[in-house]
Amino acid sequence: MSKIVFLGTGGGRVTTMTQLRSTGGIYLELSGTRIYLDPGPGALVRARSAKIPLEKLDAILVSHNHIDHLNDAAVLVECMTRGVREKRGVFAAPVSVLGSKEIPAEIPKYHREAPEKTIEVKPGMRFKVNDVEVECTRALHTDEFTVGYRFFAEKTISYPADTVFSKEVARAHKGADILILNCLYLVNENKCKDVEFAKHMDVDDAIKFVKHIKPELCIIQHFGMGMIRAGPWTQAEHIEKETGIKTVAARDGQVFDVGGECAKKEGLEKFRKD
Repeated sequence: MSKIVFLGTGGGRVTTMTQLRSTGGIYLELSGTRIYLDPGPGALVRARSAKIPLEKLDAILVSHNHIDHLNDAAVLVECMTRGVREKRGVFAAPVSVLGSKEIPAEIPKYHREAPEKTIEVKPGMRFKVNDVEVECTRALHTDEFTVGYRFFAEKTISYPADTVFSKEVARAHKGADILILNCLYLVNENKCKDVEFAKHMDVDDAIKFVKHIKPELCIIQHFGMGMIRAGPWTQAEHIEKETGIKTVAARDGQVFDVGGECAKKEGLEKFRKD
C-alpha cells in the first residue's frame, strides 16, 4: 500500500517544546519509494516506534530552516546512509538549510556530503526520486527560501509547507488530489503585520487554499496550541462545510493510503470527541 504516515501533527514553538502533539514530520511511501518530509524533533523515535524502515529511505526532504521541520534531519541521514557507510539516497533542502558563503548551514557538512545526492531546492525545480517526480514550489514564510513540495505518483500529493495564502502559491498546487496543509493557527492575528509570527497559515487561509486548489481530500496538520485547544477536528469540519471538499484533521500516528482512506487510527485520543 502506498501511504502517508503522520509521525507528528504539531508545529510552532510551544507545541514543539511541550510535545502535546509530536513534531516528527511526515513519511511517504509512494510507488515503492520511501520519502521522509520535514523531520522535526522526535522524528527518529516516532519512526522507530512506527516501524518505519529508515535504513531503506530513498530521500529526506526539508522545506525550510526552522527546528520543528529539520531537527532530526541529520540523524535520519545517518539512518538512510546506514551509518554513513553507504553513499545512498537523496537529501533535498533550500540554501537556508544547506548553507552558502553568505548563509550558515543548519546541517553539518558531514551529513550534507553523506547521501548519494544532495540537492539545493528552489521554487520551480523538479527532480526524481526513483519513479516519483518531485516539484518544488514557492512559499511565503519567515525563511524566505522556504519551498513547498508536490509529489507525482498514483496520486498527486501537494504540501505547500509553512506559508500564508496567496493566489500564486495556490496556483502552483492546482491539480492536487491530496492537499496537506500546515494549519498552525486558529486565527493568525499577526497576518498583516511585519512580525515573525505573521507568515503562518490559519483556518481562513486554509479555506482559501482549498477553494482555489479543489483537491479530492484535504488533510490539515502542524497544529499550534490554539488549534489544539479549539479541536482540530472541529476546524476540519468547518473547512469542509465552507469548501465542499472532504477535509480531515490528522492525528499523530495516523496512516492514509493514497486514495485518502484512513488505514489506521491512533494518536492523541484526548483531542477527539467522545
